[in-house]
Amino acid sequence: MSGFCSGDDKLPDIDRLLSHIEAADVNVSGKKIVVTGLGEFLALQGIDDAARTLSRLKDLNIGGAKVVLLLRGLAPLIAGLQTDPRFDSRRYSVIDKAECALSFTLAAPSVGLSALTGFKAMLMELENGRNGGIVVNTAANLDKAIFTVHQISNAYEGIKFSAMGFALARSYGNDTQWAELLTELNQSNSLLDAVFEKYGLGGNLESDFYTRIAGSDYHNWLYFICLNRKAETLQNSYLRFVLDKTSRFDEFAHNVLNAIIEIPHTDCRFTAFYRERKALVERFPESDIANFVVNNRQVVAESIYKLTDGTRVEREEIVARLSNNGMVPQLETIYPVLAVYLKKYVFKCSELAELLTEYFEAYKRQKLSNELGPEFLKMVDELAISRKFNRLPTRDEIMDSVDKNETYLYF
Repeated sequence: MSGFCSGDDKLPDIDRLLSHIEAADVNVSGKKIVVTGLGEFLALQGIDDAARTLSRLKDLNIGGAKVVLLLRGLAPLIAGLQTDPRFDSRRYSVIDKAECALSFTLAAPSVGLSALTGFKAMLMELENGRNGGIVVNTAANLDKAIFTVHQISNAYEGIKFSAMGFALARSYGNDTQWAELLTELNQSNSLLDAVFEKYGLGGNLESDFYTRIAGSDYHNWLYFICLNRKAETLQNSYLRFVLDKTSRFDEFAHNVLNAIIEIPHTDCRFTAFYRERKALVERFPESDIANFVVNNRQVVAESIYKLTDGTRVEREEIVARLSNNGMVPQLETIYPVLAVYLKKYVFKCSELAELLTEYFEAYKRQKLSNELGPEFLKMVDELAISRKFNRLPTRDEIMDSVDKNETYLYF
């Protein structure tokens, strides 16, 4: 039948076949013909077309020629033909072990699937006895086929077909990205891991995080796909949490920054999430962090717990939160340097220890709140007059009392 195709992706011309058979008595050496591929072709055309063609073939006048039609896939229709009274001694059918396990996957030519090209090539495979599943790039419409037919109309569907177990939704990429990945798959024997290896995504996926997602190029998107494919192997539980709630690459960086907002600091996952997120966002630009800070103000009582000391905008926000709402026990985790600064320092000089300890505690509290209280101002005024601090030894006096042999002083 492939010989009656006028082009690589054209269906066979049935009228030409019928004319050829009718002329077999005159034009064919030995007057004997075997037609291969006919049954599969008619089964792909559907029951109605197949029945009409078989009826026409049954009634052909072929003179003294003998014609054998191989009709794989049409056993039920042949049995129906035999009920016709005109199915006489000049017509004979043999049906033995007529099981047919053919199935077809048809990809639009624009998809570029690694497969047979054109309907004619597929027919040639069938004529040579090909069985099982067949994949072909063709524009042929086989909606009425008797066989099982799967349609692949875009690159995403091609990837799902080629890469075993690929279950990500189409929303994870756009058509251009899926098309490029399918091209890579075709060049890598349909092995996704081979594609990932090519782009350096075979080792630690959690290192250099921002460098890998900072951009909208194909390799940035492929990193996102790789993370989703290998999510169960990731050590960073916060990253797994973000991936689980992200189905679009253009939302990924935003979600990494902001997903922590929806987790209360009392949640059992929060401590680990906070630590793991901090590692992921350490290289994010300050402009992105500033947007996070604004978003984080949605629940004022929770906002300070989500901040880190990694950027200036966050440190300033922490100070503002503490100024407005008071101290939190978690400050040592959130802003360790500030926690050390605010820790009470007890002076040990004899007569002024209590005064200095009280003074600097009040000073630090008011510096943090950016407000001066009247009691503190009163203390400052009194000290300015009494100048009790002049009783403290000078720096020179202290240094003179120190053994400076083999000693270096750094300022």
